[in-house]
Amino acid sequence: MSWFARPATHAGWIEVASAVGKGSSFRFYIPVAAKQFENAQAGNDPDELQGGSETILLVEDERSLLCAAALSLRKLGYAVLEANNAAEALKAWGQHRHQIELVLTDMIMPGNISGLHLAQQLRKEKPGLKVIIFSEYEADLVTTPFAGQEITYFAKPYILATLARTVRRCLTSAEPGLADKKTSF
Repeated sequence: MSWFARPATHAGWIEVASAVGKGSSFRFYIPVAAKQFENAQAGNDPDELQGGSETILLVEDERSLLCAAALSLRKLGYAVLEANNAAEALKAWGQHRHQIELVLTDMIMPGNISGLHLAQQLRKEKPGLKVIIFSEYEADLVTTPFAGQEITYFAKPYILATLARTVRRCLTSAEPGLADKKTSF
């Protein structure tokens, strides 16, 4: 059996061939861009990213995102404590609360503690703690019924360079949680 997909607006297409007992093959046809794009557009050059030596508690339940973000932040000089869920984050907090200057957490996590609840709990012990909450659903933040919390919202999916810039801005701002987008809960 063999078929191809109808061309999309980008003028590319996919051809698929499949046979029982023999497997499948996929061929992707993508047109060459009319012009070359600059790899290092304004502010996207990794060599221009500014890092630091602060300690960050990174909480993300999706392992691949956790590893990628942690690796990128470590390459910029940050000390990164990794946690897959709120329980792991609380354990790391118990051991390193005095060193942690920023909590970077997913909004929706397994268990009964959201990223926002985690941030609120940690801020009771350390009121000036900087917090960045990321989510792929902006509605998670818009519909959250908490007032008076300065939290930086960061949308998923994200480019690691943008994450690095947001972390740096948040850490250097005078107010807790301020960076690109400020959301008060």
